[in-house]
Amino acid sequence: MSYSVLLFLSFLAVCSALSVLSFNTQACTGLDRKYDIARTARAINAINPDLVGLQELDNMTQRHPGDNQLAKLSELTGLKYFVYGKVLDFQSGGYGIGILSRFPILESKLHIYKTRTEEPRVCRDANYLH
Repeated sequence: MSYSVLLFLSFLAVCSALSVLSFNTQACTGLDRKYDIARTARAINAINPDLVGLQELDNMTQRHPGDNQLAKLSELTGLKYFVYGKVLDFQSGGYGIGILSRFPILESKLHIYKTRTEEPRVCRDANYLH
């Protein structure tokens, strides 16, 4: 599955610098086709962002049984605040987008846009306190 997701991040913050990363995780599967959530976390940690917009996350799917990828990435990166948005039902679980944050998330909303394709286009907006 391949699709583009546009994440709009709005901030209720005044800060001197904010590092933001957008990352298509491809369900934590690398170019070598190996599933490795720790490798995905290491890639995020190498950049050390304050906020991460993530696309193509599995949540409790048959493909990755028992894995809530966003929660595991939160744990492995130390970005303890997160929100998930399911885009599709997939293999008895969910397939979607998420945001990891170093800062508390005050509120967030998932916006779903109907298209002529099977997969809807979505974005998630979120307000943060820094």
